[in-house]
Amino acid sequence: MRTFFSISILSTMLLVSSCIGGETEPQIKGSIYEGGEKIVYLLDLSKKGSKPDSVQLSVNGDFQFFVDIEEPKDLLLYFDQENYLRLLLLPDETAIITADAADLLATYRVEGSPHSEILREVMYANWLDNIIIDSLNMVYKTNENSPRLLQIMEQLNSEAIVIRDKQRAYLESVIKENKSSLVSYVALSMQLGVNKLFNPTADSQWFKMVDSMVNADFPETTIANTIRTFVEANETRIKNNLTAEQRLEVGSVAPEISLPNVNGDTLKLSSLRGKYVLIDFWASWCKPCRLENQNLLRNYNIFRWRNFAIYQVSLDKDKSEWQKAIRADYLSWANVSDLKFWDNQAAKDYNIEGIPSNFLIDPQGVIIARDIYGDELTKKLREIFPYIPRKVVEPTVSTVSE
Repeated sequence: MRTFFSISILSTMLLVSSCIGGETEPQIKGSIYEGGEKIVYLLDLSKKGSKPDSVQLSVNGDFQFFVDIEEPKDLLLYFDQENYLRLLLLPDETAIITADAADLLATYRVEGSPHSEILREVMYANWLDNIIIDSLNMVYKTNENSPRLLQIMEQLNSEAIVIRDKQRAYLESVIKENKSSLVSYVALSMQLGVNKLFNPTADSQWFKMVDSMVNADFPETTIANTIRTFVEANETRIKNNLTAEQRLEVGSVAPEISLPNVNGDTLKLSSLRGKYVLIDFWASWCKPCRLENQNLLRNYNIFRWRNFAIYQVSLDKDKSEWQKAIRADYLSWANVSDLKFWDNQAAKDYNIEGIPSNFLIDPQGVIIARDIYGDELTKKLREIFPYIPRKVVEPTVSTVSE
């Protein structure tokens, strides 16, 4: 499922608008087939705190917008949050659009705006790969109750990684070629499903590169100032996170977590003090997490008798999906969530930028390992809890006679 509210990393602060001016010629016009006299909206992602403009399609699907364009504009033309197209318009350009109302992104063509034409190619390529990701999700849902679910999930995850790497490589080439710095600006915000293809922390060099390109081509414009402000704030955040990372190094005391469980009762991490605890960040929608749950279950069943516990923090936002995953994966240990997705307070305290992610703490709450999965986790737990064979009682005359 796609939604324009999640397509822009750089514009999350910028709710959109368009402004009607006194132009004699429309800057955006065209025909949307099978549109019926529907209302079509135009949003300017370049302006903060504005509201969308709208027009009604004619009987033939024709429309036009008169927009004041004095600098580069990042615009969305849409029917709803899942049916949209995106434009990059410069002053003195007139974008002429044709599309099918059933799916604007999949069918639109644009003329008269070179940056918009390049952007259309990039968005179409992203749309095609998202179609494949959606099909993999459908396979997963179809097999949720299959006894082979674990193997199926492993195969689906492998296929998804191939698609992700291909899309990421394509977007990197778009940015490097720099046919349009404005298109590169949008490329940084592309997603596959719910996953961002560029992470502001891990990929800060790409954000800096695009910042330099946009500011060289369009200095002192709203878009250039937006990305420059974002990059500067991101650099500050990265430096602050380095300090946070130091607080989460092996040997540090793990921060307290206090969140509600599925019954709504607050459960503190410190309530497990005295045990070795794996703090695991996950979500029902995270396929690698669901795969790792099988490994957690196996280790939990082996070591729970040896002073080992698991404290899972879910980044879900839908309680029913969270509960469903707990039941499906047989998770009998502590599970908590504030259902705030990536705004989860514990995720912020632990500087979580991707899941699964985990921390192993000792009975005093000190971090002794981080991000250990699969066989690596089992190996670590065996080091902590070495196998002690049951004492063999040698037979004696007395025991035999008994």
